[in-house]
Amino acid sequence: MSKQKISFHLKKAIWYAYDRKSGYEGIPISFNEMEIDHITPERIPLNPREPNEF
Repeated sequence: MSKQKISFHLKKAIWYAYDRKSGYEGIPISFNEMEIDHITPERIPLNPREPNEF
C-alpha cells in the first residue's frame, strides 16, 4: 500500500487531466472508480538502465 496521501482535489484534477478516462486503458471511468497508487516513484532504481522499474 502506498504511503502517500492524495487529496480529494488533487485526485479530481488528475481525473480531469486524463479526460475522465483510465490512465491504463483509456476508457471513460467515473470519479468513484478512479484509483491512484502513487504519483511519484516510491523507489528510484539504483541502475539508471532500468527505466521500467517505475
